[in-house]
Amino acid sequence: MKQLFSFVIILGMLLSCSKDKTTILVSSYGSSEDTCLRSFVLDERNGEVYDYAQLSGLVNPSYFIISSTGRTIYAVSERDELNSGVYVIRQTSNELEQIDFKSCNAGPCYISVDPTQRFAVTANYEAGSMSILYIHPLNAMLQQGEKSFAYTGHGPVAGRQDQSHVHCISWTPDHQYVIATDLGTDQLHMYPLREKGNDKLLYHLERKDIDLTPGSGPRHMVWGRNNKAYLINEISGTIVVWDYQDGKLTAIQEVVCDSLGAHGSGDIQLSPDGQCLYATNRLQGDGIAIYKVDSFSGMIRQVGYQPTGKHPRSIMITQSGRYMLCACKDENCVEIYRRYAQTGLLQKSEQRIEMPRPVCVKECRVKVIHHSWFHI
Repeated sequence: MKQLFSFVIILGMLLSCSKDKTTILVSSYGSSEDTCLRSFVLDERNGEVYDYAQLSGLVNPSYFIISSTGRTIYAVSERDELNSGVYVIRQTSNELEQIDFKSCNAGPCYISVDPTQRFAVTANYEAGSMSILYIHPLNAMLQQGEKSFAYTGHGPVAGRQDQSHVHCISWTPDHQYVIATDLGTDQLHMYPLREKGNDKLLYHLERKDIDLTPGSGPRHMVWGRNNKAYLINEISGTIVVWDYQDGKLTAIQEVVCDSLGAHGSGDIQLSPDGQCLYATNRLQGDGIAIYKVDSFSGMIRQVGYQPTGKHPRSIMITQSGRYMLCACKDENCVEIYRRYAQTGLLQKSEQRIEMPRPVCVKECRVKVIHHSWFHI
């Protein structure tokens, strides 16, 4: 009985400690000879970071999505159209392993998985298209039978909008529509999802295109409370707030995010409580614009600006809301910030992750109870 009691006490202590341990995944540009996917443990009690696992053999895994179980990672390989595709990576409690590669020959830069975990959709920047890859229900592998939808047109900014450049895939909160942002044509491509047997399929014949201000360059979109969406425009450096009702998006606010006109706005993320919005700017005055979100209207007002290292391409906030991580590609590091929930403001930590050309950072649901970490 004493041994059982001791075991319960020790297990309770380990689980309590694990609540403050957050697993972080970071990917970077690089060749198959480089280590382009790494995981770390962030100790939220003191902000210290520990090396955890790593994976080489990947080429330019510039964006990835983690399955709802936290065990499978889908990462795009952003390179020329003939060699590009999607990696399937298995994650256990202590290692990362590539288990498959599905060629899609379209130059993807983004991937998203539908809420039912039945199919993945890639945004193909180079080809100006969107591809659907079906997920096997038992092993989470990508199946044959890819479908693609290509777009035509262009925007007014020469060199950056000479053709369609699909950049992001988003799902409406009611799971009735999928939205593709098209940086090249200044449009949102919106598709309804229809039930077919046990599946919900994209119905391309009823596509709706939403035109934006010419020269906007829509990049990424995130969803907040009360059916509000927040879209960051890379070229115009603005954020558009949308209201979604009954299959229709209505713009209700547009604010300038990039006050220097550098034409390099990047990532956009909401805090876990939905009360703060963060958007990155690159190329000049690199940093993170900080906004408070009105709980009733969903509109935003700027409350601060946090300078960062060069080219802040990706940001994430831990589920606790206590920390933000920022992947600064040209600074070759991931910066760590303490976040203050009441104000939304950030304080730079002395800790940071040194890594060549990091481009995507996310929190993973795989929790750590015990491991022989390497302090960095």
